[in-house]
Amino acid sequence: MNKYVAAGERELFRGLDSYGIKGKTGEDLAEQFRSGDMYVGKGIFGNGIYVAYGSDKYDAQEYTGVGIEGAILRISLPKSAKVISYDKLIEEQNKDFLTSYPALQDPGRYAAFKGYDVIDVGATRNRPKYMVVLNRTTLRVQEESIPEVH
Repeated sequence: MNKYVAAGERELFRGLDSYGIKGKTGEDLAEQFRSGDMYVGKGIFGNGIYVAYGSDKYDAQEYTGVGIEGAILRISLPKSAKVISYDKLIEEQNKDFLTSYPALQDPGRYAAFKGYDVIDVGATRNRPKYMVVLNRTTLRVQEESIPEVH
């Protein structure tokens, strides 16, 4: 992972915990992210997998919970990924007649339909440095979880 980040790939982090999920640990969820069924969350910037980067990377650690067995994934985003800023996405979406279809009113679904891999929420203005991953296969995920974000 270090070589990819050193080569200029964006370093991302995702915190996981098992709060409210019976019989699974944070590490179970980390392994599911790496090789199992994809979990797509609902969020205010669109449905997808939320990851943190840059100055907000420490937010990922907050999602591991307090007193709960959690895990932190270290991820890199290859330069080949098709990324759109949230503002540009909303601009495109507002001009597109396809949003008359209820399924495409969510920014995440719309971006995935348009072929984007990732929405960069933090690319503009003072938004948190988050990305919404739509295509998990575009990511590189470190094989082992990390104990904390550095």
